[in-house]
Amino acid sequence: MAEYSEKHFCIDAGEGEKMDGCPYSLYEDGHDVQDYIIAPKGYKFIGFKCIMLPENRIYDGKLIAQYEKEPFSNRIQSNLKYIIIGVAALVIIGIVIALVSKPSDDKPKTPKKQKVEKVAKTSEVSETQEAVENEDVNADSIPTVENETENTTEVAPVEEVVASTPDEMFKQEFWALIHQKTLQMDPYTDLYNKYKDQGVSGEEFEYLRLTILKDWPTYKEWYPKLKRIPDSELTSLNTVNDLITKLN
Repeated sequence: MAEYSEKHFCIDAGEGEKMDGCPYSLYEDGHDVQDYIIAPKGYKFIGFKCIMLPENRIYDGKLIAQYEKEPFSNRIQSNLKYIIIGVAALVIIGIVIALVSKPSDDKPKTPKKQKVEKVAKTSEVSETQEAVENEDVNADSIPTVENETENTTEVAPVEEVVASTPDEMFKQEFWALIHQKTLQMDPYTDLYNKYKDQGVSGEEFEYLRLTILKDWPTYKEWYPKLKRIPDSELTSLNTVNDLITKLN
């Protein structure tokens, strides 16, 4: 019976690499250690080339790894994951650069400015209208004045006064307000302030001061009575006593 003799072959990875811990091979084709061989990039491992070493006391021979270049399609498939990752990274970088370099469109445009001005003007008009309505409400609280259709909200211009003394000028302006049935209390107040420092006296001045301008409740009670006097009769009144008689 022939004695069995085990052989030992050292491993040479050639252009590739061998993993740490790669043992020697017991076979001339090295099939027991081929999993330890790492092929160069773009190549694939195809086997070993065996070279016998008859003078070597440790190994019977050496196995040199052999490679061949992979087809282009195989290389694409093996690196497909990395290609997809690279393309995705380039797309993301391109989007970021586009967003950063995009000019700002946040500058206010003229139409918006005009719209703001229009809103401001509308607000001012609304406030003015509200003030006028509040004034009208106060004026309309006077009994019997509500729903009047006469043009009593506008004060007709007082005719040019040709009198030479403050007393005569005051009397003419006073009766002009009475004959026009002036609605607002302000014209009477302005008339009083105009002549109070000019030494004006007389029945009309005292009647204005003590009756018409006494206070707001008194005015609210006085004015409806004036409104009820027919225009034809009112324009003929020229004395305070006649006016009081008509009011009562």
